[in-house]
Amino acid sequence: SVRDLSGNWRTPNLATMVEETVDHLKVVGDFKHGSIKRIKLVNFLTYAYVEFNAGPRLNMVCGPNGTGKSSILCAICLGLGGEPRLLGRASEIETFVMNGEDEGQIEIELVDTKGRDNPIIIRTIRREKGGNKNPFTWGGKQVSAKHVREQCLKEYDITVDNLCTFLPQDRVGSFSGFDSKQLLIETEKSLSSSQHLYRRHLELINDQEKLNGGENQVDTLRDRIEQLKTDTRRFEREKERMREREEAMKQAELLEKKLLWLEFDTCRTEAMELKTLKTQKKAALRELVSQSEPLQEKLDQLSNDLRKQEEMYKALDKEVQKHQKEMQKQAAKYEKHDDNIENILADLSQLDSARETQQRKVDQLRMKVAEVEQKIADCNSMENLEEELRIAQEERKQINPMLQSAKDGERKLSEKAREIEEERNVQENRWKKLQDEKAQRQANIFRQQQPLKKAYQWIQQNRDKFRKEVLGPVCCEITPKSRNCAAYVEQHVANNTLKAFVVQTRDDYDLLYKNIRQNLKLPLQLVLVEDFDPVPRRKYSAAKMQMLKQDHGVIGYMDESFTAPPLVMAALRSRHAVHDVLIGSDSTQESMDRRNLGQLLSEPEDGSGRLQQYCIFTSQGEKSFQYLASVSKYSKQSNLRIDDVRAAKWLAPGVSETRKQQVKDALDNCDKELEEIQPEIEKYRKDLHIYQEQAKSSLDQIKSAKENINVLRKFITRKQNHAKKLKEEEAKLSVDNEAEKREKIENLDARVSGSLGALNAHAESFKKMMLATSKSSGARLNKEVVAVEERKARAKFEEMNRKVEAAHQDSERAKEAFNSKRRELQQRKARAEAEAPLTDNNGEPLPLKGQLEELAVEDLENAKAALEEAQQKIESIIADPNVVRVYETKKAEMEAAEMELDNLTSSREKTLTEMKTKLVPWQQALETSVSDIDKRFSSYMRELGCIGEVGLTRGNQVEGAEYGNFKDWGIEIRVSFRENAKPQVLSARVQSGGERSVSTIMYLMALQEMMVSPFRCVDEINQGLDDRNERLVFKRIVENSCKPPGPEGPTDHCGQYFLITPKLLPNLVDMEVEAITIQCIFNGPFNLKHPSDWDVPSLIAMRNNQIENEVTDEEGDPQEQSPSKRRKLDTP
Repeated sequence: SVRDLSGNWRTPNLATMVEETVDHLKVVGDFKHGSIKRIKLVNFLTYAYVEFNAGPRLNMVCGPNGTGKSSILCAICLGLGGEPRLLGRASEIETFVMNGEDEGQIEIELVDTKGRDNPIIIRTIRREKGGNKNPFTWGGKQVSAKHVREQCLKEYDITVDNLCTFLPQDRVGSFSGFDSKQLLIETEKSLSSSQHLYRRHLELINDQEKLNGGENQVDTLRDRIEQLKTDTRRFEREKERMREREEAMKQAELLEKKLLWLEFDTCRTEAMELKTLKTQKKAALRELVSQSEPLQEKLDQLSNDLRKQEEMYKALDKEVQKHQKEMQKQAAKYEKHDDNIENILADLSQLDSARETQQRKVDQLRMKVAEVEQKIADCNSMENLEEELRIAQEERKQINPMLQSAKDGERKLSEKAREIEEERNVQENRWKKLQDEKAQRQANIFRQQQPLKKAYQWIQQNRDKFRKEVLGPVCCEITPKSRNCAAYVEQHVANNTLKAFVVQTRDDYDLLYKNIRQNLKLPLQLVLVEDFDPVPRRKYSAAKMQMLKQDHGVIGYMDESFTAPPLVMAALRSRHAVHDVLIGSDSTQESMDRRNLGQLLSEPEDGSGRLQQYCIFTSQGEKSFQYLASVSKYSKQSNLRIDDVRAAKWLAPGVSETRKQQVKDALDNCDKELEEIQPEIEKYRKDLHIYQEQAKSSLDQIKSAKENINVLRKFITRKQNHAKKLKEEEAKLSVDNEAEKREKIENLDARVSGSLGALNAHAESFKKMMLATSKSSGARLNKEVVAVEERKARAKFEEMNRKVEAAHQDSERAKEAFNSKRRELQQRKARAEAEAPLTDNNGEPLPLKGQLEELAVEDLENAKAALEEAQQKIESIIADPNVVRVYETKKAEMEAAEMELDNLTSSREKTLTEMKTKLVPWQQALETSVSDIDKRFSSYMRELGCIGEVGLTRGNQVEGAEYGNFKDWGIEIRVSFRENAKPQVLSARVQSGGERSVSTIMYLMALQEMMVSPFRCVDEINQGLDDRNERLVFKRIVENSCKPPGPEGPTDHCGQYFLITPKLLPNLVDMEVEAITIQCIFNGPFNLKHPSDWDVPSLIAMRNNQIENEVTDEEGDPQEQSPSKRRKLDTP
């Protein structure tokens, strides 16, 4: 079942459905092989997720600016293997991933009409570094970007790098800026699936280059043969020098071997001398060791005697310490008994006064109990206090809900106010940033011109290196006073100057050129202004200028239409004479057309009669013009050139007025919301204050009641504690202490007896200690005498030991020197025998021995001098072991060159024959295609009331041939948009932006039926057109793209077409074609997630119900109701 437009469900008739489908295919057609069936984007540019189905014919993609229309063309290009450079908007593919996401995905489904499944191509774009950052899958299998491009071209005739079939928004200017050669190449690529015209054109270019190069090859070969002969003679001389060098190298080799044996003989002599020295040092060491032995024996005897005296002294000293410890022990016993005696006497005295103290405590406790009882009697009762607490708590419970409600209301509104205030601060910051036109314009320029940005950053970071101030780029220093002034300045001043930096000294000029141009390899334009007059000399007198302003609407000079630093202004005056250029208005344009203002500007004021050149900008409605008059040096006549003024690009305001108005409206909305919410916040705050006062009063009552209850409870507890203590003290008072006194006296007698015993034992220990101390002093004196003798003997022995150690070190050094020299001798002998052996294994002499004996050197110094002389001779001759090989190579090259010269003539004739064979069919097919395009283009332009032609240019003639240079062949588009004006070649210098857009789209329409690509994409080609031309262009697009299919079936049509536009004119009757599919793009929180969610019958039913309700509720005569309210919707 399906639902009709009224929202009712019905069961369709199968035959009716089949008939409707057949009729639809006859009118609209079906998808061609290779058309785009479906596109799905995930985290791609502005799309978090979107999926939509394309129509088989014309697809109108509409939506406000910034919603992502151009993103669809970007997705088609990148998803079918294209690279970002083809789009002209970004160089890195990672920039196409949605902000804040790590990866994005493009999924495209193509139509396959050859019985196979529709291929689904998926491209994943990742931000991370390294690895495969943007893999492809074709039908579920991972493939490369090259494979995708090859399959698209081979199987489906899709080429996204051809601007004739794929024209993104940022490349529209590139297409209209094509020269004739580029236009021919792009046209050839789009005319056949195999691109045979394009490939044949390349073959002809290559063949022609071979022919052109063949004429020069003969002279080149002859010169080469002569050069080879010269080289051969030179290499013969080099061979002789190499022979001399080889002889010197053999002599040097023998000398090096002779030097090895001479060094060995010298080393052997030195080793024998070191051996004799080692024997002498060893004998001296033995003599000193024999002298030190008696000293060692005497030292040992004295050391033994000293040890015995020390042992005797230590034994006596231990006895003294023993008696001292006993004395300390008895003294401690006496002190302990004495302390106990004093404590017992104190206890006996305390027992007598304790009973009186106990009686006083009992009397004090009785008084405290009576005092607490009186305070309890003065307090309110516990029952009354608890009732007061209950009443206060009940009042608190009633106030709490109202207080909380007021708090919640005030908090929510305050939070809302804070959010609005934060949003207002954000919008206010945006507004402040948008007001800074210079910064915004600079950011836009640097975003498009990265090299310019890098140069600017280097200058900012190295300001301290310049002698004087450096300004620039010029386009960032200028602030135009209006949009028209920005366009005038940009039209008059060259781009190189706008991108230039201004310096004041030659040193700064050289510094910038070296570091930025040479080191950083960045393009750099510099203007040197060393001296300037701040007050320029004007071309026109003050009187004449006043007359021009009053009578002809002249506004002023160009340098008055913008502001800039004096240095920049001087550069513009010196380079482009902005102080002589006039700025006019609509009245000025009228004077140029009707009042012969140009002649007035050409007339000089000095009376010389010589015409002068001038430049003036005028306006006429939305258009502006530049009048530039120059005077011929020969005829002295004035030549006038008129150009349309293009919209400013570099000097345009950094932010659109629409964007400013959006931010201003958002700021005003925030202020309005704050004004509306503030009275409600104040009301809540007032209620909150009242409830808080009531809550505070009840809280004070609760606190007072609790404090009174706590005081009463403390008094009761205190009374109980005092009564308990009183009872305990009365019990202690009744106890007798006579028995304790008797026990203390008995303990006192025992302590006195112990104290007397300790004093007697201390006196006995003192006598023993004094006797032991006398013996210890005698032993200590004997020990000191022996120690002095031992130290003297030890000093003599240590002195002898030092002499022995020094002699030992001398002996070891002599031994080490001898061993080192012996090892060196062995190494030199081994090296000499290895590198210059004199005998064989059987001891028989080798020829080398005789050769070395024949050398006229017998000592080391002469051998080194002879070797140095041989090496100098070797170094004076540059080593070139390849002389013979190079000589033979040069000879072989000469023979090959002669053979190549013989074959050149026959090869050139063969190439010429092949080129003529390829030329005829290629030229015929190309001329036929261009003729068909010219007919359609001329017809389409006539419908617009203009003239258009498409012609084939053959380039410069080649000597001796009837055809031109194939590299210079091209297609020229010639148009005329004014009456009685001859068609001129389409160019940005002649036609305006709107005229170029019209010409471009009409050329693409003329080419459409001849293209083999299954789909075409054009982005915002209608921008810059007036209403009339836009309607005619749109009509032509619809007619060409929506023709019914041909006799070969539903797919016999010109293919699929994607047209991107931000707006459509009202009342476009050409839209009423069934073959048009409209794709509307919106952004916002309430968008549908998928096209299938769009329920047209439900939406129409909702709208009809709304209209009925409005009509019913409206008062008055129904005839006076507006038609828009009475009309119901019948069809989707």
